[in-house]
Amino acid sequence: MADAGTGFAAAARVRVQPQRTALTLFAAALLGAVVCMLQTDNAVAAAGLVDAVLVLGWLAAATAITHACGGHVLALKPPQMHADFHQLSGFRVEVRLGNRARRMPALFVTLRLDSRTENVPLVSPPVFVAALPPRASAACGWDISVRKRGEVELRGVRATVCFPGSLIAHECLFTFAYRKLALPAVFRLDNRALEMLSGRRRAESRSASFPASVGEFIGVRDYRPGDNPRDVHLALSTRLPDFPYQLVVREYEDPEADNVCVVLDTLIPAAGDNIDVLRYNHEVSLSFAVAFCRLLVDRRYHVRFCAVDGAGGRIDLKILRPTSDLPKLEARLARVLPVTEAKPVARLVADVFFYASGALFFISLRDGIRAPRGVFAIEPHMQKRLVREVVGA
Repeated sequence: MADAGTGFAAAARVRVQPQRTALTLFAAALLGAVVCMLQTDNAVAAAGLVDAVLVLGWLAAATAITHACGGHVLALKPPQMHADFHQLSGFRVEVRLGNRARRMPALFVTLRLDSRTENVPLVSPPVFVAALPPRASAACGWDISVRKRGEVELRGVRATVCFPGSLIAHECLFTFAYRKLALPAVFRLDNRALEMLSGRRRAESRSASFPASVGEFIGVRDYRPGDNPRDVHLALSTRLPDFPYQLVVREYEDPEADNVCVVLDTLIPAAGDNIDVLRYNHEVSLSFAVAFCRLLVDRRYHVRFCAVDGAGGRIDLKILRPTSDLPKLEARLARVLPVTEAKPVARLVADVFFYASGALFFISLRDGIRAPRGVFAIEPHMQKRLVREVVGA
């Protein structure tokens, strides 16, 4: 155990809580002692008096110990929270409980974590510390598993100090404020997913021509036959040892030329017979969309992701780099809400279909939909078939 020093904070509030069970036992023992004292000639009453005195003595001693080794000597070092976490995978919250007293130990401490999602408490088992020596600290942790995506709030730790039999308990409240996102669950797709979908992509893809040298400059490369002579980087080419037989050309990243466009269906009507099924499919489709985009980006496709957010506005993200763009997509989908009207989703599909230059995939919440020609619908039954593993489940 490390010394309780830097980074530890005293409780924001310490309250004395009466213990009803112990108080009831105290009242019963006291009443029994009085009754037995009135019957001094009875041997059974004399034995009962001894028992009542012992019980009263234990309760008094336990209360004194709780008062001496109570919450006023405790301190807590808040957790170190960093990255967000994924739904079903969970995360760990670890704090350090310290004893600031110089001579007295802290005894029988129970800690409970106050964590909530959408203001609903998350159930986590209490952590029990039987004894904490003076000027020492101990690590206490909880493994939290969240089954619902969205924002998770960590509000603090509640510590209760109560020696067995004490008439009172010290309740200490240590407050801190952390907000983390429960990102969509991590799906691993079957290796056949790309092979299975690439054939349909080639059959239904649409091509569009764009002028050369349009977009963001990303670097240079060696000249290849067929390259536009206007793209030759003359300043760098003249420095090459084999100039003019060795040339380099400018390379651009065309923001309009999408290899693949992924559109997510977010339509869930306000009323209907299969609302629960659609809500379940909605959660699955969010994780599938991230996994599908990850699979495409890993194969060096340029992906454009589009969806309609029920909270307002559209989602339109370019996913080119997995390390930076995919976390943005996950964070955005962690907060997305379904829409209740079909028009915004239909308008989005029409707009994307008109402007997109690459293949268009529509991740649907319904089986048996009629997708327009050139749009490949990935329906719920196909999504489930392509998922090889759910990480953390």
